[in-house]
Amino acid sequence: MARSEVQRRWDEFHRTGMVTVAASPVRCVLMMLGSLVLALFPAVMAAGSFQEHGADSPTGWGCVLATLLFLVTAVLAARPLVRGSRLTLSRHGLAISARRPGERVRETGLRWEEMTHVERFSNPAGGSSSTDVRIHLAPGAGQNVQGDVSRGYVNLPDGFAMSKRDLAELLEAIRAYLAARR
Repeated sequence: MARSEVQRRWDEFHRTGMVTVAASPVRCVLMMLGSLVLALFPAVMAAGSFQEHGADSPTGWGCVLATLLFLVTAVLAARPLVRGSRLTLSRHGLAISARRPGERVRETGLRWEEMTHVERFSNPAGGSSSTDVRIHLAPGAGQNVQGDVSRGYVNLPDGFAMSKRDLAELLEAIRAYLAARR
């Protein structure tokens, strides 16, 4: 754990028994603004194509679809910030919660005993690689997890204030530490 962010969070966990990682406002806003800027290019191309060829232009309609895709991406990028997503790591386990009208709602919860290990998983699919923080589950675990746990693992959502590498390293360090103490 050479990185200072991981070390700072690790020290906080040792001192208090709990660490909270909130949604990153900077990351969410930058991703949203980037998507909006990218939406401008196909929108301008669509306008030019419609002006030149009329409403029958397949290029114009393709650009409209690309613009809509970038706009949906911008909305999804802002979602963790608007919902106030929060990852809480305690001695009992981890919990992901979000803000709902008037209250915080726990969306997912896992006890440390339910996890076998945590890894940063890279999946090079279709030429681009995506990275996930993958939590492998013990057999029969995952009763409080949304989604399909039949694969034997669950992926953490995006948008937290720590990088996925640091988050995976911190989760695995805490899991191993608490498993050794049992």
